[in-house]
Amino acid sequence: MFRIAGSIVAATIVSLTLSLAVVGCSSDSNNNNNPPDSGSSNCDLTGAEAVFTAKCTGSGCHNATDKTSGLDLTAGSGLPARLLGVMPMSISFFCASSAMPYLTAHSTPATGLLLDKITKSMPSCGARMPFNMSPLTSTEIACIQSWANTVTSP
Repeated sequence: MFRIAGSIVAATIVSLTLSLAVVGCSSDSNNNNNPPDSGSSNCDLTGAEAVFTAKCTGSGCHNATDKTSGLDLTAGSGLPARLLGVMPMSISFFCASSAMPYLTAHSTPATGLLLDKITKSMPSCGARMPFNMSPLTSTEIACIQSWANTVTSP
């Protein structure tokens, strides 16, 4: 009887572990399948923050607590300063050698590692973001690009 119960417990643990691995970083409750309102009328800082909040700041990812690779994409004051000209942390094994800041100053259209990782299936370093989840929609990417253009333009 204990052998059967132990097998059930082991199978349950394996199942839960695999479920969490499939979900990826953005498994926290504020990430849902409803895309944020990031239409053309809302592609400013608020629209970009809505996308980041829904898709990038889940548990273990780019929130104020976890700051994966040193990147905090939580909404609030200072988001542009956390991206513009900022290089990924040297402890990041994915992008430490990237010579690309998250957003490149004085670039029109905006460029940088952030845009590289959300737009390319094979970014210059690491994996496409959001990690282990569906890529951002073209509307979400356009919103972030539009906002980034306002931040990086000379």
